[in-house]
Amino acid sequence: MKTEESRLLADAATLSRPDQPVRHAVILDLSGVLHIDEPVFHRTLARWLTGEATPAADAAEPAPTGTIDAYELVRNRLALVIDDDRLAERRAVLTQVAELLAEHRRGLLKAAWFELPRDADGFVRTVRLLAEEAMPGDRPDSLPADDRLGRFMAVERSLHAMDLTVLVRQQPIYRFTEPETRQGGAPVAEPDPVMLELTVALPELERLFDVPVQRDPWLYTRVTELLDRRMLSHLLHDRDSHQLPVAVKLHAATVCSPEFSRLIAEFPAKRYGRVVVELPWLEWETDRDRVVQAIAVARGKALGVALDHVPLTALGTGRFPEMDYFRVPWLDDSGRPNPLDGAAAILETVGVDRCILARCTERRAVEEGLVAGFRLLQGAAVTRFVTRHEEMEWDSTRDRDGKAEPAGEATPEAVAAPADSSGVSGWLSRLLRRPSSPLPAVPADAGDGKA
Repeated sequence: MKTEESRLLADAATLSRPDQPVRHAVILDLSGVLHIDEPVFHRTLARWLTGEATPAADAAEPAPTGTIDAYELVRNRLALVIDDDRLAERRAVLTQVAELLAEHRRGLLKAAWFELPRDADGFVRTVRLLAEEAMPGDRPDSLPADDRLGRFMAVERSLHAMDLTVLVRQQPIYRFTEPETRQGGAPVAEPDPVMLELTVALPELERLFDVPVQRDPWLYTRVTELLDRRMLSHLLHDRDSHQLPVAVKLHAATVCSPEFSRLIAEFPAKRYGRVVVELPWLEWETDRDRVVQAIAVARGKALGVALDHVPLTALGTGRFPEMDYFRVPWLDDSGRPNPLDGAAAILETVGVDRCILARCTERRAVEEGLVAGFRLLQGAAVTRFVTRHEEMEWDSTRDRDGKAEPAGEATPEAVAAPADSSGVSGWLSRLLRRPSSPLPAVPADAGDGKA
């Protein structure tokens, strides 16, 4: 699901505020352009439309001021949000491209323009319609309808009979202490696991069943709804003695269903009050009433509630009902890191203990997240970081002969280690040197789990 309706919806809410400077939005429909499904042609045309590529004749011209933000949307649509200073230049380029396509009989480029914040209501309404379209709609690489239904029925039969354990992946969420905290004269940045998220590895499911779930929106919706029910059943019969609260991703419709209430009623006592339901932010934007209903159902059954995949810009608007957690992705749907500008003020308003920086796939995500003020982090990079430093802590308690030092006592080298004042990257490398209780074994990410 690589289109960016979620990010555009979040940014649209900010751009629609009356106090924002004038910007111009255009939604371009490329579906009428011949050969638009060819990746190279699509990418080349998109670079011209977004201003990434310029004609050689213009190379000597001064670079235009202002910015252009681009968003890939469902069904070969492209949205641009353009600063006022670049409006005339971009209109000229789009007109030139449209005329060029028509002249060479390569199809029609359609455009819908909005001035923000004046046309905010119409713009947000249009983007929401596109977001709804992105969930069940077709794509050029989707399976034919008949084949799609047959593949889904095969997946349904197989999942009903198989043990879901082979597809379930576990990934802890860690809380990092403040770097200023001191214990025994040493800086402490101790990461402790506070929650365990269970997800289904969709790449593994696709490999087992040879079905393009993540590239076909219809299949994605149907299969993830099926996985909702199987995950609840898995939790009901799971024999693992998880010491931490467990979080699972579910659709709002699943939470509102009678089957959900029946399964929750059968949960063992050890699960009571220790399950967190993660609801998709995109559903909040497209079917808000249903999500509000799901929140009420979950709370009525003593379950925690998290809103998953919330863009940081949307989190700052404060338009949400009471939540236990908000999961903010460091990596967006197109694989680019999200900027964390302004995160400190947002975290102060929302609550630092309620905001999780998720999808931390690179080491710099840990450092950027902690600098921005996040204390709850999750992702493959976080797991690698914690595992590596647990090994360092254990090694630091052993003397040269391999004998363990008494737990909790720092070696002379640890006490004499020079302080590094280079910010978070410095104190990350100076975790308190003492052995920690073992954590559950967590495999490296095998791709995104069910979103």
